[in-house]
Amino acid sequence: MIRIAAAVVVVAALSSAPAEACSCRERNGELAPALEEARAEATVVFRGRVSAVDPFPLLFMSRTRVTFEVLDTFKGSASDERVVNGGSGGGDCSIGYQVGEEWLVYAYRHWGLLDTSLCTRTRRVEPGDLELRWLRTGELPLRPVAMRRETVTCIPCNLETVTAKLVGGPQKNCYSLGEPEALTAWKEHLPFWTEGYYAGHAGPMTAVGLSAEGEPFQLVQKPFWGTEEMCRQRVSYQQCERLEQRARPLVVGGMALPTLECVSPGPVTLLCDESTTRKAQWGPLEDAGSATCNVNLVEPRTCRVPAELHALIAPAPAGPVLRCQPRYDWARDRVCSIGSDPVASLEP
Repeated sequence: MIRIAAAVVVVAALSSAPAEACSCRERNGELAPALEEARAEATVVFRGRVSAVDPFPLLFMSRTRVTFEVLDTFKGSASDERVVNGGSGGGDCSIGYQVGEEWLVYAYRHWGLLDTSLCTRTRRVEPGDLELRWLRTGELPLRPVAMRRETVTCIPCNLETVTAKLVGGPQKNCYSLGEPEALTAWKEHLPFWTEGYYAGHAGPMTAVGLSAEGEPFQLVQKPFWGTEEMCRQRVSYQQCERLEQRARPLVVGGMALPTLECVSPGPVTLLCDESTTRKAQWGPLEDAGSATCNVNLVEPRTCRVPAELHALIAPAPAGPVLRCQPRYDWARDRVCSIGSDPVASLEP
C-alpha cells in the first residue's frame, strides 16, 4: 500500500553530554520469524523522509518533534501519528534524526504515544534495501549455503598510535584525558591530548593537545566510525596558534568536538593512512551454520564467528555465500552480507 502523507514523530534529542553505549538485546536465529514478529508487534510501520526537527520539552527530558513525509505505509496509518522515543540521547538508545534522511520506522504505542528506538528495526533506508523489498513483496533474502571470512591486516593508524609518538611526556598523559584532566594539563603546559565523543551520527574524530615540545596541535581521524571496514583509517595533523576553552559544547556532523579549541590551525599534514598497507585475503569455504548472526538487520548483518575454522568437508552446493569481513573497532564481530562467492568471482 503506497501513501503520501505527513506524519509527526516525536523522538528524543541527542544530549550534549558524552553518551554511554546503547545496549540492545540481540535477536539471533532465523530471519523470517524475526521479520514477521517485528511487523506483528509494531503499531505502525512506514517509510518516511524527515522534513523537520523541532524542540519538544517533555517533563525533565529533552525531546524533539520530528516530522516525516510518509512515502510508504506497510502497517497501520502513519498519517498524523506521533512517536515518542524515550530518553535524552544515544546512550539510552534514542535516535537522532536529520532533515532529508529517509527512514524505515517501526513504531510501538506506549502510554498513548508511539515510541521507537535503536533497539527496534527502525533505521535509515539504504539503496537496494532488502527489508523494504520484503515489506512490499513478501520476498525473503536468500539463505547462504556456505560462509567465507576475510582476514585484513595493516599498520595501525589511529589517534592512539599517533599521540604515543607526538605527546610522550608523563605516562598518564599518553592516553586521551577527560575534560577536567585535560584542562588541568593545558593550564600547567603539560603534554597531553584529549578527544571528542560520539553524539548521534558516525563521523570523523577530532583531538587536540600539547606535544612533548609544548606545541599545540589538532588531529583528525577519518572516517573513524564512518566506516565498518578494517584498515581504512587515516590521521591528519595541524599545528595550532594556541588552544582555547570553548564557551559551550559544539557538535559537528554528529561528533562532539573537544572542550579545547584549536585556534588558527595551520596547513593539514597527513601523518598515516592504513589503506596504503592494507592486505585482505578470503579464507576457505566454511559451514554457514557456525556463524551466529544478529537478525535485527537484514543486510549487512552483524555476525559472531568462532575463532577456529569450520571448513566444509564436501564441496559446497551452488548458491549464495555468507561473506564475513572484520569490523572496525569490534574485535569479536564481523559484518556479513549474502552474495556470490567472492573467491569464485576473482578466478579467471
